[in-house]
Amino acid sequence: SPVVDHTNANTWYAAGFYVGRGKSINSGLSFSPINNGISESTWYYTPLEMDPFNPQILYTAADSNIYKTTNGGNQWTPSAAIRDIQIIAIDKINSNVVYASNRVWWANTTSKIYRTKNGGSNWIQVSCPAEYITDLEADPVKAGTVYATAYNYNAGKQIWKSIDTGNTWINITGNYPPIPANSITINPHNTNHLYIGSDVGMYFSEDGGVTWNDFNNNLPNVSVLDIHYYDGDSTIRIGTHGRGYWITKAVDPASTSIETVFQNNVSDVKIFPNPTRSNVTLSYVINQRARVTVKIFTTLGQEVNLLNDSMQDAGNHSVQWNTKNFSGLRVEPGVYYIQLTVNGVSKTLKEIITAN
Repeated sequence: SPVVDHTNANTWYAAGFYVGRGKSINSGLSFSPINNGISESTWYYTPLEMDPFNPQILYTAADSNIYKTTNGGNQWTPSAAIRDIQIIAIDKINSNVVYASNRVWWANTTSKIYRTKNGGSNWIQVSCPAEYITDLEADPVKAGTVYATAYNYNAGKQIWKSIDTGNTWINITGNYPPIPANSITINPHNTNHLYIGSDVGMYFSEDGGVTWNDFNNNLPNVSVLDIHYYDGDSTIRIGTHGRGYWITKAVDPASTSIETVFQNNVSDVKIFPNPTRSNVTLSYVINQRARVTVKIFTTLGQEVNLLNDSMQDAGNHSVQWNTKNFSGLRVEPGVYYIQLTVNGVSKTLKEIITAN
């Protein structure tokens, strides 16, 4: 389960079969063990998930416990005495909500799903929609919504959705074929667009799971065990069992334009002054509590600074940029882009930085 720090692309985390966890600060050139506080052995699948707001917070699991770190893996502490956890998913909007499940179908043990609502201080068992859970994935824009996939050859028992943090589940298998569903990802710009990694390639739904079609695009009939939607270039990226890593463009979310989705969440977006040399203010109004990020990019797409990454309440907000980069140095004169992202949907505004 590799994880990259979302505030520092040089910092990587990884977990290996039976060997525990490692951390790299040089983009994967070398790794150092980060298993302090974990003395027990680790399952074949070692989960590792990072908080979407605080990269110093990660969750993992070993044979007998779920663990949490608040300092980037320097020290782990037990979060719950729950055995055999191999899947962990963190809510993308409220990161205090975390889900965990075991998926040991080969050991003739049925899956269970657990949930915490307070960042791991207390866990409870919630309902489980299927006998063998293969993946859990939190919705990218809706707090409390989570998806589950299942290992099952019976028709109609592979894909599920909960809108109440796992208390109850809705079957969204639709016409998906009677084969195991191993992994799932959701398009953050249109959450009706769902992608499934199956035992024989990829499947896609554009109506929230009512109907499914194969999405293989020359992909072999291979088991897809890991899948991600990468927002940087709107691609689907997968890891297969024995056939390497593959990438393809995501389906254009034409049924709901990104601009329409953005306008439903945000209004009155302004930047001023423009042009400027010293300071820029971005102001906006959000209609409901949301995760908000504000980033600065060059015209070549290089990220210059991160101004905000936090949950914000509905109402008027503003963010200031002092025209400096991550290192605290004033940027060169030229054109820059201020990207405002609210619950996964982005709008980019052009700002001109002058020499004087």
